[in-house]
Amino acid sequence: MAEKDVARDADLQAHIRADWKIVHSLLENLSAMFPLQSRARFRAYASAAQDNLAYNTWVKVVLGTANYNPGGHFSTSTSTFTAPSDGQFVLTGQVAVSTAQNSKRYLVAIYVNDTAVSQTMVTSSSTGENAYIPISDIIEVASGALITLYIKSMQGDSTADIITGSTNSFLAGHILSF
Repeated sequence: MAEKDVARDADLQAHIRADWKIVHSLLENLSAMFPLQSRARFRAYASAAQDNLAYNTWVKVVLGTANYNPGGHFSTSTSTFTAPSDGQFVLTGQVAVSTAQNSKRYLVAIYVNDTAVSQTMVTSSSTGENAYIPISDIIEVASGALITLYIKSMQGDSTADIITGSTNSFLAGHILSF
């Protein structure tokens, strides 16, 4: 490699390091200016069996593992997100049910402070296949609000089981504004 090329490469690397320091500094400043936006987010999923859902009863989905939870506002022991401030949150989730029966209904709801604020329903199309019930909404909550995910099986018996795993049964939330 020519001496000129080595000098140019060294100069380019120095500029890249300087640019990275500027970007890093900007990110730190933004995090300091908007701390809740960087911490008021989570994603958690069902990681342990939750079998034989009670018929015609709202049951809290046990979300025992967090994919991310930078502010520590989601409790895997209670499957509850506690809003760190007033604001609008985008919430999205899904509950997957195994051993679905043909033409039976499954309902999923997002609860805030023990009250359903958003609900969706799926009617299974065949017996023995899995049913996936997605839900999403933008909800305004007060600081300290408790957000949870529930399911209700209208299967007619108590044989429906929640399918575990990060891609099957989960709840995620991000603050949009405060």
